[in-house]
Amino acid sequence: MENLIYTDENLNDKGCATAFSLELENGKVDNLFTFQVALTDFKKYMPGGYLYCENAPQYGGAISAYIPNTATKTVTFEGRTWRGMFARKYFLRNITLTKGTALDSAINTLISELNFSDKFAAASNGETIPASYTVPAYGNALTELETMLSTFNCRPSFTFDPSSKKIKIGSQGIQDYSEDEFDSDKINLEIYVNTMPINHVVGVLENGSQCHRYLLYDGTQSETKQEIKGSDEVISVIDISDSADASEAMKAVIDESLAASKTCTITVNSLNADIGDIVGGRENETGVFVKSKIISKILKMTEFTSIVNFETGA
Repeated sequence: MENLIYTDENLNDKGCATAFSLELENGKVDNLFTFQVALTDFKKYMPGGYLYCENAPQYGGAISAYIPNTATKTVTFEGRTWRGMFARKYFLRNITLTKGTALDSAINTLISELNFSDKFAAASNGETIPASYTVPAYGNALTELETMLSTFNCRPSFTFDPSSKKIKIGSQGIQDYSEDEFDSDKINLEIYVNTMPINHVVGVLENGSQCHRYLLYDGTQSETKQEIKGSDEVISVIDISDSADASEAMKAVIDESLAASKTCTITVNSLNADIGDIVGGRENETGVFVKSKIISKILKMTEFTSIVNFETGA
């Protein structure tokens, strides 16, 4: 069984956690974890210390808060995962990376710009940047790293290295597992399908005038043509202060509704995939098939069990 290692505030390994429950989520906005033990074990775990899986150190994070509960005689520790730690930083100026620069050197440049070299370091992989790229000012560190690597058809990886006591940021090619179709006879799928997403957005301007945007049957959008009417029409009304932004604002509402209209949560404990990879899932009775990118990876773990849930987007 996988051991969950805990460290002190100086990141020295102290031992294996026992009698605990852990839920660790990567991919969502906050990238957080919760870790619960008996109140009598409170002094083992220190704010600033790390928790990480011994044989899967991509799962882990830093303890930053705790919630004792005298009624249940438990204490819940909370913190950010490796991704969540990186996501709390922002770039304050444009950073231009030139073509041919070693990728690990480029990532170290970004880490240094964030003043994060005490916690993070690039993992060596021998790759180079195929084209010049500018990381924009005021962008979120995690978002901009993911965006940059996605232009090279890659995704970032975050793994704790106990020997250096640093979280190593690597780059891996995006994998498409959708041809190895998973079905509900082999794994657990929870597929959400909404057949009636928002298809008509009304933008109300400050002067009281209206503008419209419609979703068409083929999935495209129009500002003048409406195909879905009557009982199938689903309307959203939004206030728009700047008419110049009206079209994009209304498009965003429809896009968000479409993205939420079909999702799949895949529960499996033997798939070597990560956020940004592509998977396909089919529910046998309904025949519904979903192919999309993994947007969230959730580890649920106790001293004796562990399971990973993958959540995909549209």
